[in-house]
Amino acid sequence: MLEAAVAEKRWVVIPLWHPQFLHHRYTIRALAEPKGLLGGVDQATLVIRRDGGLV
Repeated sequence: MLEAAVAEKRWVVIPLWHPQFLHHRYTIRALAEPKGLLGGVDQATLVIRRDGGLV
């Protein structure tokens, strides 16, 4: 869907999460969400063991 819209140079609105591989490939602009209905900004936390392995 996004690839077709970009190829046709037309606007499209799609739900995405950050980080997302499409943000690295395309220029994607986040829309303002003034009522906060989507719950705000997500965050991710990397957790590793003392031996360096991923949990």
